[in-house]
Amino acid sequence: RRSRKSGCGGSRAQKQGRITTKLTGGVAVPCCLLLGLLEVTMKLDQATAIAERVKAQLAPHCDRIEIAGSIRRRKADVGDIEIVAIPKPYDVGLFASGIAPIVSAWPKVRGELPCKYTQRKLPDGIALDLFFATAENWGLIYAIRTGSAEYSHRVLACGWVRNGYKSADGMLSRDGVAVLVREERDLFRMAGVPWVEPQARSMSSPNNEMSGGR
Repeated sequence: RRSRKSGCGGSRAQKQGRITTKLTGGVAVPCCLLLGLLEVTMKLDQATAIAERVKAQLAPHCDRIEIAGSIRRRKADVGDIEIVAIPKPYDVGLFASGIAPIVSAWPKVRGELPCKYTQRKLPDGIALDLFFATAENWGLIYAIRTGSAEYSHRVLACGWVRNGYKSADGMLSRDGVAVLVREERDLFRMAGVPWVEPQARSMSSPNNEMSGGR
């Protein structure tokens, strides 16, 4: 009988509770301790400075790139750095180019390029969640990755479902036809909710109608 699959996968080494990773210089450590390495919280100013540095490194290789997550929402404490990007064409492997050499230099936690999402460990100790979008779904990905998670689900996702849209593979569709979501305001319109600034995107915000505030 198989044991319940953990978030760290199911390889033999992982089942034994130990994994080897670049994060620890190749030394096997308990999985729970490795996950603990990612649990770094920083103050907003410090995390913003790191995020801006990462953005500047990646920007020459992107058609569009922005900081999302709790930094964009201006939360006092930041647990990770979230960035959304539309990368220019790049190669991986022996002839790596574009964003690939930069991203690959940061130890990987999950997500191997090319992909839609990868998590990396930055030299500063905080995790980077890097999400890739296209011009066709930028508004959807950027809004969802800005969060908060509860706001994205209960306000935006429930709103677009209520209005007949479906979400699959990073795109919205209606009546079986893909719908472009080029900007965040397009998504808010499709969800049937008024525009809300990132700082107010939480269920407890007085500016959020679903929170009971007006």
